[in-house]
Amino acid sequence: MNGVKARWSGSKLHFNYILSQLHKHDAHFGDTKYLWNREIGIFLYGFYNYHCFFDLRLTAIYLQKLLQALTKLSSHGVSFLFVSESNTFKEDFCLNLSSYRLAQIQCSTTTWSPGTLTNWYYDQVFDSENRLKGLHSFPSVALFFETGNDNFPLKEAILTDIVSCVIADSNIKIPLNRLSFFVPMNDDSSCGRAFIVKMCLNAITEGERQLFKTFCKSLKKQKEINND
Repeated sequence: MNGVKARWSGSKLHFNYILSQLHKHDAHFGDTKYLWNREIGIFLYGFYNYHCFFDLRLTAIYLQKLLQALTKLSSHGVSFLFVSESNTFKEDFCLNLSSYRLAQIQCSTTTWSPGTLTNWYYDQVFDSENRLKGLHSFPSVALFFETGNDNFPLKEAILTDIVSCVIADSNIKIPLNRLSFFVPMNDDSSCGRAFIVKMCLNAITEGERQLFKTFCKSLKKQKEINND
């Protein structure tokens, strides 16, 4: 444990803070032992009463990796899509996002329609009405805060080579090596999902600040060249 803490000492999000918040929001509860994906086994602390329990030290490390990746991607001005099959995202919340962020963030606020991503360009050409509400442009990065039984959104993101970032519960059915980034934790806790959403938004915001600083520096440099 001491080695893990030392690894993250001096980081913006202290390891102990992330660990305590994950525990507070029930991120350690997995699904039943009978439904678990054996690939997730290395991220489990153990079993109790036939239920899986995640090792939150590993969860915190993988969350840190995801946040760093989101900051880097956001600093390049890419578009993000937040996907959840529950009421994690409200329409007013999604509308507020677009009003004060540089990088485009979109949220799925309705039931996922199969073919939303794989048929995107076809739907655009023929002006199809079968488009997902709240999705106005093709995303570069998709964040999945829970995976349902059909996994349609995640499967489509993989097929279309979108960067996929997933909360991977113990019963996830998609092979982990097909995911760009994943955080092994409980995806059934609404407060846990809300915490991860907040952390991801903060990471994206940090990347947008870096993007804006880079833009200002290049603009200043261009003015200096024009003055000379």
